[in-house]
Amino acid sequence: MVGVAQIAEMEGRISAPGRICGVAAEFGLKLATDDEIAAAREITAQLISDGIASADVFGAVQKITHASVFVYLEGRAVTGMLGLFLVRAAGLRAIEAGAFNGVNPDLDLVARPGEMPAACYGWGFAGTTDVGRGAAVKAAVAMRNKLFWRIPVFTRTATPDGVRVITGRMGYQVFTPNDPTLVWLPPSPEAPTP
Repeated sequence: MVGVAQIAEMEGRISAPGRICGVAAEFGLKLATDDEIAAAREITAQLISDGIASADVFGAVQKITHASVFVYLEGRAVTGMLGLFLVRAAGLRAIEAGAFNGVNPDLDLVARPGEMPAACYGWGFAGTTDVGRGAAVKAAVAMRNKLFWRIPVFTRTATPDGVRVITGRMGYQVFTPNDPTLVWLPPSPEAPTP
């Protein structure tokens, strides 16, 4: 008998925390503890903007998904972070309508482990070192290519460097001309080749 998580994996829509954490671990990232979430939020606010989700929001989503905030550690210091979460169909509709709040998302829109997600929303990535930042970017690309290729993946650009990486090497496109900071990767009919 095939379980929901196995079906989701076969269809490029995996929501199993173990698989998501496994891909992150391939690049040296680990699931963040509450203290690491606070440190990751602090470096992200310093590098990007204080107008990002709070540590409490990161933690609330992490408690639902068990796989949303990842950190790269050098010694005991957080030097890289990746934040993302899967959304239900209502979350995708909110994104498409321009009504989705990524800074303080409605937790009912967050997909639960084992559910078939409709989309992925990336809070983003940041790093205080090239190694930490690089690990977060590589993990984000691998998650999309290995786990989320059949669903749209959305994020927002916030800095010139972020625009360069996200719309350049990562291949995101502006979703709607009315909001050029909202970018996406459309679903793919088959898994991208590595």
